[in-house]
Amino acid sequence: MYLENKKRCDLEKNYTNYDDFLESLKMVATISIFDDLNIERIVQLLNKTNQFNLTTQRYSIEDIRKIYKSSEHICIYGRLKDKFGDNGLVSVIIAKIVSKDTLVITDWVMSCRVFKRGLEFAMFNALVNLSKQQDIKFIIGKYIQTAKNKIVEKLYLDLGFVEIGENTYKLDLKTFKLINTKISY
Repeated sequence: MYLENKKRCDLEKNYTNYDDFLESLKMVATISIFDDLNIERIVQLLNKTNQFNLTTQRYSIEDIRKIYKSSEHICIYGRLKDKFGDNGLVSVIIAKIVSKDTLVITDWVMSCRVFKRGLEFAMFNALVNLSKQQDIKFIIGKYIQTAKNKIVEKLYLDLGFVEIGENTYKLDLKTFKLINTKISY
């Protein structure tokens, strides 16, 4: 992984436009619903990620298994590959359906290995698509600040949410347009 990362850094030096650099990586994401095959990595990511972690809740494998097997949750993970290699399973979103038209994001994490590549937008687009399939009209997000997660402090605002309370945000899906990324998924 270190060699792959060095190649990415070396390639980035050849570009003055960051979007062109991202395009050159030929990134492909696989975004899927939780499964038993990946549950250990999902739990590890949730429990060890500090920077891109909106609520810093911690879980056991049994907790996560119970959550993703319930019909009141949408749980997705993302893997990211590029022309230099496979970064593996690097992002997780857990959201709970709290009413017939409202979903609350309870957890959202992403590995620092893939910061600034747009995977968070691909993940959110996938969550929106799954939400619409279930007639969800609103998504609520909460940000709980810690000493290490300031990097995601404005994420919900960047996605088009409006603040509805202290560190609580709401998005009306009828006005949301999917976000363009340099990632195929």
